Amino acid sequence: MSNELDDGAALPRIAVLDGVRGVAILLTLMFHTFDPTLSLAIFGERGVDLFFVLSGFLITGILIKTRDEPNYFRNFIARRAVRILPLYYLFIVLMLFVLPAMLDLLPSSIEIPKDFLALQEGPDGLWTVWVYLQNFVLGRGPGSLPGLGHLWSLAVEEQFYLFWPVIMWFLPANRRKQAFVWGIVGTMVLRTVLLWGGIQGTYGAREYTFNRLDTLLLGALGALYVRDPDVRRQLQPILRAVSKWYVLVPILLVGILPNAKLDSLDDEFFGKITYGPGLTIIAVLFLVYVLRSVDGTLGPRTRRFTEWRFNLLLGKYSYSIYLFHYAIATVLQPRSEFGTGFQPTGNPIVDSVVAFALTTAASLAIARVTWLVWEQPWLRLKKRFSYRQPAAA
Repeated sequence: MSNELDDGAALPRIAVLDGVRGVAILLTLMFHTFDPTLSLAIFGERGVDLFFVLSGFLITGILIKTRDEPNYFRNFIARRAVRILPLYYLFIVLMLFVLPAMLDLLPSSIEIPKDFLALQEGPDGLWTVWVYLQNFVLGRGPGSLPGLGHLWSLAVEEQFYLFWPVIMWFLPANRRKQAFVWGIVGTMVLRTVLLWGGIQGTYGAREYTFNRLDTLLLGALGALYVRDPDVRRQLQPILRAVSKWYVLVPILLVGILPNAKLDSLDDEFFGKITYGPGLTIIAVLFLVYVLRSVDGTLGPRTRRFTEWRFNLLLGKYSYSIYLFHYAIATVLQPRSEFGTGFQPTGNPIVDSVVAFALTTAASLAIARVTWLVWEQPWLRLKKRFSYRQPAAA
């Protein structure tokens, strides 16, 4: 957290945002370990949206701070690469080369998840995981890259890291707010039209980069909010309104709509509300959460949960947990509808909680090991790309 060695970062580390990351990874773990028939499972999918808002907030803040400094592009790209690429490619190698060898050693009496077997067959588009384009394969629908379905969000973020510094370089400071707002509205409209018009499905709506810019741009707008008094004054009424319980509760309900069904309506009717305009609406709520965390204005219960020590710990290791949890969840997630997964009691709620706890514990243990033996040595390279010039002797 805040006591880590100075690596030359552009901005001081905000400890509470580890708690926000912890909430995001908890939601993601819930999505991948709870029985899909439970409404809470589908709401857990929104953990990725919280990650996107937080990324937009932090990355834009860094770019605003360093816009006029030497080595603007070099330092940003190099520091992002050192943070992200070593662990990501370690995971890819383990999944594509080490895991198949390990599965071959298992006795035939052990049932291997079908996703792992399908991955060994080399599904169409597998090459994209090497170049961060997998979201354009995974957006086609379920099972497109079995065993690697969670990697779409990392592709979206990596693509954002590549083009956003260029846009921020050319975009005048006095046009940022207008550009961000139009980008948010335009993305929401485009995604909704493509989805409701039948041009793309719900997977594409949530996984194609051009459909998710609104969530990232809301975070970017938050970066302006904390730096520009005029933007703060203009946005505060909206943020206060979203914080009201009679606004907050309906927004939260939008997150579970994909599981709602009515005999008189198409099965995807409610899902299209969530994956159309709903993603933007939910992201607005997450922006309020991020900004109130930074401002220290969270309600007492929300603040205690966000700053819970275990939550802060999960946030610190969230990247590694995100990468490795999915394979574990693939084995453990109970699916009562099909009778698969880990179901020691036969009760979907109890089995989901057990799968959630086991996946969280195993993922955290792996994350701690990878942090010590793999990530930290790479992260020391960040000092070579420090944003701060050494003091004169």
